[in-house]
Amino acid sequence: MDAMIYADVHAHLDLFSSEELEGVIERAKNKGVKAIVTSGVDVKSNRAALELAKSHSTSQGIISHGIIKAALGIYPTDALKMSDAEITAELDFIKKNSGTVAAIGEVGLDYLKSGKKEGRERQKEAFGRQIELATKLGKPLVVHSRRAEKEAVEMLISASAKKAVMHCCMADMKTIKKAADAGLYFSIPALILRSSHFKKLAETVPGSHLLTETDSPFLSPYQGRKSEPAMVGEAAKEIAKIKGITEYECAKILYSNYQKLFA
Repeated sequence: MDAMIYADVHAHLDLFSSEELEGVIERAKNKGVKAIVTSGVDVKSNRAALELAKSHSTSQGIISHGIIKAALGIYPTDALKMSDAEITAELDFIKKNSGTVAAIGEVGLDYLKSGKKEGRERQKEAFGRQIELATKLGKPLVVHSRRAEKEAVEMLISASAKKAVMHCCMADMKTIKKAADAGLYFSIPALILRSSHFKKLAETVPGSHLLTETDSPFLSPYQGRKSEPAMVGEAAKEIAKIKGITEYECAKILYSNYQKLFA
């Protein structure tokens, strides 16, 4: 049997120190991780994500074949701090670098700290522009949807944006089923090891629409340890157990889903 291979479709590698990152990447490779999608959230982190993808390209300099893939986007609450002109400039930057960008993300809606109507409308406007950009570029979306899961799903369905990954989605199962039926994908973090919600999500969504993530360095399933891409294999094993299939079969399905969306 071939070795199992994995993909972490949502991480923030720029939040590791340069000293930490070398070990993080090495441990991921040793655990069979072939792709890590590191997401930007603003001007600074978008450039950091691009630089990480470039610095970990192949020996021939082919960025798309390196282990790190860059996702660029404007995080919902960061959009609130930006003018229309600044948002336009950043979307133009993403468009200019679309040849080396694997996805548009981390984007979406976050109503946790934005209770005012004008803030929510502003987020929707920015999210809508990024959905449109992703559609034009043929790129998948990596979607954040805290306390705004129904609205985010409705916007994606309305825009016919099926190449979208609901990252670490905490929606109720009715909303999750509606999104899955519409063709949206869900990335499950390694936190599934101690989360009944993510176990139920893995049970509800067809394997053909599941992916693995870590949200590194956040959402570690282990107390006192940072999350890192090497942990996606553990998430995959838990999904296999829930689905009643072999670990190898599950890993193959999950990686195939990654290739369909991101490769």
